[in-house]
Amino acid sequence: MTLNHQRAGGAALILGTLIGVTLMLFHPSHGVAAPLVGRFTASDIVHGAALFSTPLLAYGFWRLACYVGLNKPLSCIALAFYLFGAVAVLIAATISGFVSSEAIEAAHVATGADRAVFAKIAHLSVWLNRGFAATHVGLFSIAYVLYALAWPGRGVAGALFKLLGAGVGLFVLIWLVSGGLHIGVHSMIVVVVSQGIWTILAGLFMLRSPVQLTKED
Repeated sequence: MTLNHQRAGGAALILGTLIGVTLMLFHPSHGVAAPLVGRFTASDIVHGAALFSTPLLAYGFWRLACYVGLNKPLSCIALAFYLFGAVAVLIAATISGFVSSEAIEAAHVATGADRAVFAKIAHLSVWLNRGFAATHVGLFSIAYVLYALAWPGRGVAGALFKLLGAGVGLFVLIWLVSGGLHIGVHSMIVVVVSQGIWTILAGLFMLRSPVQLTKED
């Protein structure tokens, strides 16, 4: 991997994470909202930006796998888990930003039997969004654990960084499978920020290091 690709990957991790954290801080609640910019509502803007940041982060995590070493099975498996989680993010963001809002608005303006139909569609879209969101949280958490385990623990800093990544991944995963994590704006802020800290640090490693950590076969 060339140094330019390595640094571009690190920059993508940092930028994509900052976008993700910002989006969660301004994530609107479901409901009918007035246009904020032109015909676009706050929900449209937030979820549109989420769709943009997802492939940016996917590129960053691909380059992170190269940086750690594609000769390591754990690194490649971590990338696979992340990419499938990224697909779930795209679906969740699309449903939340461009399906649920339309269904909720239709339910508000409809009358009679149509109102009840659109209300059920709105409820279904919310459940689908939460399902895909929970899926991506689980897959991302596993990816973080695997990336951390694949990270060469060189010195105290490397060991602490490996421990941080594994700890963040296991914390969120256990929170999810125990049933304590209820998908919502506030809980997702905790998830995104905690995972984002490790991601930004990984990006900084990639920006500062002159070469990848391990050579590929």
